[in-house]
Amino acid sequence: MALVGTIRRNKPELPPNLLQTRQRAILSSVFAFTKSHTAVSYVPKRGKNVLLLSTKHREPSMSEAEHQKPTIILDYNSCKGGVDNLDKVVGTYSCRRKSCRWPLTLFYNILDVSAYNAFVLWMAVDPSWNEGKKYKRRAAYQHIRAYQSSSLYPSFQTDGSTQLATTGPAQTRHPRLCPLPPAPPAHGGGPPSCSSSR
Repeated sequence: MALVGTIRRNKPELPPNLLQTRQRAILSSVFAFTKSHTAVSYVPKRGKNVLLLSTKHREPSMSEAEHQKPTIILDYNSCKGGVDNLDKVVGTYSCRRKSCRWPLTLFYNILDVSAYNAFVLWMAVDPSWNEGKKYKRRAAYQHIRAYQSSSLYPSFQTDGSTQLATTGPAQTRHPRLCPLPPAPPAHGGGPPSCSSSR
């Protein structure tokens, strides 16, 4: 397995020669090599460079076309369509919510990608499912939502027992809240009991 992708300028591992753009010619490339990685800095126009990292390429090969792009960039452009397409199809039906916490954002993305993967696997198992209909993904997500409601969220009965909800959203019984107890008396005694009814 090989890795080819872009890398940001703020990474401390990058050599300073790859980050400089002032004294470099347009359409020029600078390569850096380690035992297992190759980094390239390509200048498409004045004052801007593109940084890529690869574990597949081991030679500073360039394209013979007019743009003189390195082979690393050409391979990246030919393969990045899958990632862009996944972002597009995941964004159509997404469970994401605005959040400032990156673990929650990552969790939302995992849910979106997992739901799409489940849809792809299901269509591979049963290609004739909802044949001729244009809303297959929406129908698949409705099945997922119905399964979550029926198997993950139990509905609490008034007698304290639990029962799995089979239709509709889960209904939960909220706990009875007691008012803040007063300060205990000076001579001791047990805590006050909650006698308020809901």
